[in-house]
Amino acid sequence: MRGRGLNDVQVRMCVACDRRAPKRTLVRFAVAGDGVVVVVDRGANILGRGAYVCPNIDCFSEAMSTYRFVHALRKRSVVDREGLKSEFLKFVDSGSNFEGERKDG
Repeated sequence: MRGRGLNDVQVRMCVACDRRAPKRTLVRFAVAGDGVVVVVDRGANILGRGAYVCPNIDCFSEAMSTYRFVHALRKRSVVDREGLKSEFLKFVDSGSNFEGERKDG
């Protein structure tokens, strides 16, 4: 079994288009601490299963319309479609580096 080296890039798959990409280039969604509501995981620090989506509205819309978040997260969750879309667009438009790093320091 091969260990991960310092230069190995973690790869994840978009739940909408099935494109594989470096983890830091995708937007992560997770179930919030209450265990029910799906949110954008801005700092990639919410424990548990996550769902990744390309940072574009087409993939986000596809994931929303086909319940791929619920399938990927493997639990029944409440998805506030408009709220989640707004949060997603703010995150993408913020110029985030998508590296899972907090901008506050």
